[in-house]
Amino acid sequence: MTKPNVSVVMPAYNEGKSVGNLVISCKALCDEIIVVDNGSTDNTAAIAKESGAIVVRNEENLGVAKATQKGFEIAHGDIIVTIDADGQHDPSDILKLTRPLMEGRCEVTLGVRDEILFMRKER
Repeated sequence: MTKPNVSVVMPAYNEGKSVGNLVISCKALCDEIIVVDNGSTDNTAAIAKESGAIVVRNEENLGVAKATQKGFEIAHGDIIVTIDADGQHDPSDILKLTRPLMEGRCEVTLGVRDEILFMRKER
């Protein structure tokens, strides 16, 4: 069995101070990082690109749901993980979220602050 590719989708609005370190922290844990710059007026897009992310930009802030959807539309991964660009999520949780999927134990995982939930496959 081939290891699934993992994409990280990161909606961002004026997160120039945190997005660079977050992208760098995610790089070793996934195959692709997509930052959706949601109409930022700071240097979010430039820093994200400089740090190694694929950057797409909304000219105006369309909200986090639309930004996330745009990231999903261009992601190539078999598994897609969303992470907020403000640093509230720990990139090391990517492994906790993707491992049950890769092992075939579930079809969906969901991070809820201090725990990881997963939906078991029906047998």
